[in-house]
Amino acid sequence: MTATAAKRTGWLRAVATLASGQGLAALAPLAAAPALGRLYTPADYGALAAFLAFGGLFHAIGALQLQYAIIAEADEQNAEDLVWVCLAAAAATALAATPAAFGAYWLAALSEAFAPVAPWALLLPFTSFAAGAIAGLGALANRRAQYGALARIPLAAALVTATTAIWLGLVGWTPHGLFIAYAAGQAVALAAHLRLWRTLAPHAKPPSVRRGSRLAQRHRRFVFFTLPAQFVGALNQQMPAYALAAIGAAPLLGAFNRARQLAAAPMSLLGAAAGQVFQERAAAEFRASGSCRALFVRAAISLALIGAPACLALALAAPTLFAWVLGPNWTEAGEIAALLAPMLLLRLICSPLSSVFYVAGAQRLDFFLSCAATTLLGVCVAGPLLAGWPPRSAIAGYALGFSLTYAVYLAAAWRLSEERRV
Repeated sequence: MTATAAKRTGWLRAVATLASGQGLAALAPLAAAPALGRLYTPADYGALAAFLAFGGLFHAIGALQLQYAIIAEADEQNAEDLVWVCLAAAAATALAATPAAFGAYWLAALSEAFAPVAPWALLLPFTSFAAGAIAGLGALANRRAQYGALARIPLAAALVTATTAIWLGLVGWTPHGLFIAYAAGQAVALAAHLRLWRTLAPHAKPPSVRRGSRLAQRHRRFVFFTLPAQFVGALNQQMPAYALAAIGAAPLLGAFNRARQLAAAPMSLLGAAAGQVFQERAAAEFRASGSCRALFVRAAISLALIGAPACLALALAAPTLFAWVLGPNWTEAGEIAALLAPMLLLRLICSPLSSVFYVAGAQRLDFFLSCAATTLLGVCVAGPLLAGWPPRSAIAGYALGFSLTYAVYLAAAWRLSEERRV
């Protein structure tokens, strides 16, 4: 076997390892979907979607995006110490999220659509810490090629989330069961990552404040550019949720969130698996030669060939499939899923490959592109609503805006894959 063939086989094998476990994780909510669709209404899911949209902004801040520094760092001891920096950042984020949680509680209590679940806004500090800690701990596991463990953890979390939601729905805890189940899944994922960390670094001790600060300073580009870019990206992803929540369209928000969740779940997990492997391999190739163009092309072709048939089937069959699987209350979710299909294909290809921005040291460009995407999406999502169009037009604008954004990101990432920036 040639060296090139060995690299290709190794990349695909690593992706397959992650995707197989994470694919099973995707099956848990899909298998639970028929029961959940009949236990919870679109309005119930709309309340959870509003919480996730708000919480996603703090999740982006969680580890200050220094998890990417753990992958890029050349020294193993520095990488382990950066995990502690990520944990400290996650704790600080949780502290900052506390007053925001009380503010969200107050605003939700004033809204007729979200008042019944207002107290669950107080979960925000915990979910913010969990997101930041998992990011840092997962990055070290990815650096050490612990693909099997990284595949099993989402499966365990997904099973806990799904079974908890079903059980609480059956005993009548709607819509609160969705929030409790989400928190339980986060807790399981955090505990599993902490246990894995103790296996990978059994004698790890927190670095001094001075050393931790020095490491953060060395990788400050992730804080100064990747962090704002990811924050803006989280804002972009949830823009329809903010718009629909603002006008009190909880049922449509729930249908949109459920459609995006179920339609994107298998492809998102495949993309996440590919992204973890691609980032590690691309960083290694950049350190060795300053280029990862061949790897980039192989990955793009593979992802396109895998995703195209699934997205075509989604576009054609989603309305009928959602109504049949979830129940008649979810026909609108199927129509939304079909609308999102082309965007999801571009997302499958773009999301893993965009890690080129990090390994090539192009965080500043990533930030500027994210800001431009925010402007574009703001026009595409808010424009139709301000013009008096139906609320669903905001979702169509979201799909169009993100399709254009992903195309631009792919073009920029392709160029960066051949340039040495670090």
